[in-house]
Amino acid sequence: MKRNEDKTLAALLGRAAEALAQSARKGKSSGPELTQLAQELSEQREHLGSDDLPEPEQPAACGDARLFELAPAAFFAFDEIGVITEANHDAAQLLETERLRLVGKPFIIFVASEHQDVFYEHKRLTIATGVPQLVELRLLSNSGNQRSVRIRSIASKVDGVVLCLSVVLDMNELDVVREQLADSVDQDTVLERAPIGFFQTTPGGKFLNANSEMARLYGYESVDELMDKAHIGADIYADPKERDALFAVLHQEGEVSGREYRHVRKDGSTFWAQVSMRAVYDPRGRITRYEGYVTDVSELKRMGASLARSATRNSVLAELSRTILMSASIGEVSDLVLSAAKELTDSPHGFAGYIDPETGQLVCITLTGEMWSGCTVENKRYVFEDYKGLWGWVLENKQPLLLNNAAADPRSEGVPKGHIPVRRFLSVPAISGDGVLLGQITLANSDREYTEDDLAILGSIGDLYGIALERTQTLDQLRRAKRKAEEADHAKTLFLAAMSHEIRTPMNGILGMAEYLHNREMDDERKENIGIIRDSSQHLLTVINDILDFSKIESGGTCLEDVHFDLRGVLNSTKRAFELPAKDKGLTLSLRMDGDVPRYVLGDPSRLRQVLNNLLGNSLKFTETGGIAIRVSSHDPGEEADSGVAAPRPVGVRFAVSDSGIGIPESHKELIFEQFAQAEGGYVKRTGGTGLGLAICRKLVSLMGGEIWVESELGSGSTFIFTVMFGTGDSARVVKEAAPQRPTGKVRALEVLVAEDNPVNALVARKFLDQLGHAATIVGSGEDALSALSQKRFDLVMMDLEMPDMDGLEATRRIRSGEVGRDMAEVPVIAVTAHVFSDVREKCEAGGMDGYLAKPLTMADLRRALAEVSDTAPASSVRKPADQGGGLLQRSVLWERLDGDLELYDELLQVFEQEMPTLVEGLENAAENADLNRIAILGHSLKSASTTIGATSIKEAAVQLEHAALENRLETALSLVEKIALERDAFLQERERSRAF
Repeated sequence: MKRNEDKTLAALLGRAAEALAQSARKGKSSGPELTQLAQELSEQREHLGSDDLPEPEQPAACGDARLFELAPAAFFAFDEIGVITEANHDAAQLLETERLRLVGKPFIIFVASEHQDVFYEHKRLTIATGVPQLVELRLLSNSGNQRSVRIRSIASKVDGVVLCLSVVLDMNELDVVREQLADSVDQDTVLERAPIGFFQTTPGGKFLNANSEMARLYGYESVDELMDKAHIGADIYADPKERDALFAVLHQEGEVSGREYRHVRKDGSTFWAQVSMRAVYDPRGRITRYEGYVTDVSELKRMGASLARSATRNSVLAELSRTILMSASIGEVSDLVLSAAKELTDSPHGFAGYIDPETGQLVCITLTGEMWSGCTVENKRYVFEDYKGLWGWVLENKQPLLLNNAAADPRSEGVPKGHIPVRRFLSVPAISGDGVLLGQITLANSDREYTEDDLAILGSIGDLYGIALERTQTLDQLRRAKRKAEEADHAKTLFLAAMSHEIRTPMNGILGMAEYLHNREMDDERKENIGIIRDSSQHLLTVINDILDFSKIESGGTCLEDVHFDLRGVLNSTKRAFELPAKDKGLTLSLRMDGDVPRYVLGDPSRLRQVLNNLLGNSLKFTETGGIAIRVSSHDPGEEADSGVAAPRPVGVRFAVSDSGIGIPESHKELIFEQFAQAEGGYVKRTGGTGLGLAICRKLVSLMGGEIWVESELGSGSTFIFTVMFGTGDSARVVKEAAPQRPTGKVRALEVLVAEDNPVNALVARKFLDQLGHAATIVGSGEDALSALSQKRFDLVMMDLEMPDMDGLEATRRIRSGEVGRDMAEVPVIAVTAHVFSDVREKCEAGGMDGYLAKPLTMADLRRALAEVSDTAPASSVRKPADQGGGLLQRSVLWERLDGDLELYDELLQVFEQEMPTLVEGLENAAENADLNRIAILGHSLKSASTTIGATSIKEAAVQLEHAALENRLETALSLVEKIALERDAFLQERERSRAF
């Protein structure tokens, strides 16, 4: 009987300890369950006597108290005199100290002084009666904070020692505790009604104990069924590796807390379980059982995954938006959206593409590698003309589509044989704000089913993709429009420059003859008529010069000189040029230069003179009475000086041209500096002008580092002011540069190497050089030029730029590198080319060439170029031939270049007559083979040869042919070859007629 009573008491004590643990964890401190337990315990203790408390078996008392370490409540154990023997982590947190620092300390030191007697009485009653006791008092934490608490304690004997086991609750949680207790249902124990699963197992994994929640979590009808059929080691872990890792930690550390694993229910389904458990040891250190708690956290995991997906989604959308704002290319944006869409929907296959606005075809510039490698279609394409299959339906209907059984959908028909199998399908169109189809994002074959959430995510990405495509296409359109506008403007500038040059050439002839006739003896009427021709031509030439000058500035073709010059001398010579016209109008003209203005400066005197001439000319034109004054003073660059950084041009000069003329209205002060603009329309008719003069002045002044403006009142005259930044001048270098070179006698004979692949051009160069008294050696390529230079010493090289095998620039580079010997590395090289653009000249200079000659050659240009690079001077001037006119050939042009050499002219025509049929035959063969590269080469040769002999119509056709071939315009090139063949026939017929005559 005694043994049974002892067991009963032991069980009651164990249940009381477990109840206290569950009550503490749930925040409960009173209720009928604990009252009933206390009553039963009291009756047993009265029957046995207070000194006969049994030593309970594990887990009746202390073992279960240790289990409290896993529960979220403050737990203390202290002996009969009140010394703390054990405390859990929550107890340490409550008292704001470390758990190990609590053990061995009297509990009374943490009790407020006014409540210490109350605590002693609570401890005495707990041990004396064996009945759970409840007390409310204030505790002091290690940092001095006071906490109002409720303590529920029960006595227990462990290894012969009487302990007081206490659960401490913060009074702030009391209202919550009472509300929960009011809703509680009578059950056998608080443990049984706990909302989490509790279990105890053997070391081998067989269940010893469990509550109803544990059985429910794993899908069993009852606790008995769970304990009978389930095994913690073999049945409930989805991944055995996770189970083995858990028990490895248990064996090493003795407990685990809050670990999450995939567990298996009775029906085979899985859920996420959060596990806290410990190993219980006997006095010998052997594990006697495992015990712990299990909570279903599947919903929390799902919510966490959903939040993570939302965060990833927001991050991806933010990154995509940022990329769009940074003007990424369509390729970059497509890569980004496809990568994001695959990640967010777990899709291995997919593509992102855009609709070509010109063709309406889908261009899939971004496909997954798995999709491309898995496709066995014979003709893989990135561009799709027809909209077929599921993705085609999305484009045709401009609607999203989600299918988790794609093969069963009739819309999947039309996919070519060899296409990757599509099990699941998700796609959205990219549409502009006004409903225009711009592109598409398509995904396929996720291992899980696609959801509406996936479709919403892809829809958001598709919206941003549409914005990116629309923005990129708009930018492309703007770029194309800008490029076309720039090309048109450049073409306009080139046209103006070419036309101005072509017009100015005959104007020079008109002016020269008019001047010649005007100086001849004739009657007054004829002299007056010739004077009108001369003055009108001079005015027209001025207009043409303005247009040419402005077009060169606009195209960036104007380069400033950088020479040392005498500023006072330039000003005086400019003033002298206007003194006579000013005197004729009865106007005064004065010049004043301040003493602090340096006389010698570094800059461009010709451009300075051009600006002054324009301003003085305007003043002279618009002033009828009074005078014109030029004032020159020093100029402080201002901000450049204040910045502390030395200005690149430290000498600032201010120029002011004042007059007493008609003045300028306030509203026109800015307008007059615009191109083709003038201030007073009615007055312009009387004074003339293009309206370009001041626009040219503004651009030139800007190039010289200054600015220009006007100060004027209508009827009170005007003052035009401009500033220029010069470098520091050197008077000694001014004298040297000012000294003109004079002919020193007969030109020294030179050994000249001519590298020219065209026989006509080679003949022209040889004849010109012979006539000038020089010896010429002709080679046909850059390689031949290097070979000749390595074998013989030459005074000069005339190098064609475009030759087969090795061009002139490469040949010059090798010469300068010493490949032909150090003695010839510095030989002067003159570039000879049909290209006339400034960038070609710059390339020649950068490539180490010393001079530049534009084709077609003239005797005067050649003489001048030879003089510049060989320190010789021209011996005579070129005489002007008479115009021969007629036929396909411009004989006057050719004769002028040949310096009137009729024999050379006839020889050149014979060479061209022999060479041309071969060139044209080669063009016809290249045309039959559609060989545009060969056509371009032969067209260039024909252009050069026909230019040399003055065959203008053939030259123009050859120019067009070369451009068409270089731009891959085959049909145009073929048409031009036919035209050139007709020109050849006409040329040969004219030559026959000429010989017959």
